[in-house]
Amino acid sequence: MKFGDLFFTAWKNQSQHFKAAGILLIHHGEFWKMNCKAIAKSTAALAIIVVILVAGLVGAFVYYSSLPSVPSGTMTTAGARVPGFVSTNTYVAESGDQFQWLDPAVSYYEYDYEILNNQFEKLLWYNGNSSTEIIPWLASDYSQVSPNQYVFHLRHNVTFQDGTPFNARAVWFSLNRL
Repeated sequence: MKFGDLFFTAWKNQSQHFKAAGILLIHHGEFWKMNCKAIAKSTAALAIIVVILVAGLVGAFVYYSSLPSVPSGTMTTAGARVPGFVSTNTYVAESGDQFQWLDPAVSYYEYDYEILNNQFEKLLWYNGNSSTEIIPWLASDYSQVSPNQYVFHLRHNVTFQDGTPFNARAVWFSLNRL
C-alpha cells in the first residue's frame, strides 16, 4: 500500500465521523464544507455578538459625551487653574456607590466610613504601621484607670467647624449619643 492510498483511507474513515457530526467533507475540491444549518447558526451567533459590542461602544460614547464639562476657573499666582466650584465651599465627589448614613453614631456601612473619616476626628487612632498600636489623636494622652474607666487628656485650641470649642462637654455629648 502506498502512502497516498494510506492517507486516502485514513481521510475516508475520518470523513465518516464528520458526516455523523453534520459536516460534509469534499475530497476532490480540497476544502471542507459545513452543513448549511451549522453555518446559519454560527453566522447568527456572530451577528448577535457584533451587535452587542457595537451597542456597548455606542452607549459608552453617548454616556461620556453627555458628561458636563469641567468648570472653568481663575488662574492662581502659581499658574494652576482653580475650578469655579472651589469658591462656593462645595465639595463635589463622584463615586460608584451611594452613602446610607452620614452619622458616625448610626452608620455601619463601609462606604459611609470612607466619607466620615474625612469629616470627623477621633479621640484615638491606629498607628499607620501597626493595626494594634493606638495613638492619641484629639486626645493628647490617655490612660486606663480601671477595667471600665479611661482618662483622656484633650488637645487645647481645637474647635469645630462652626467655632464651638472642643472640650470635655463635646466629648461627653458625642459618647452619650451612642
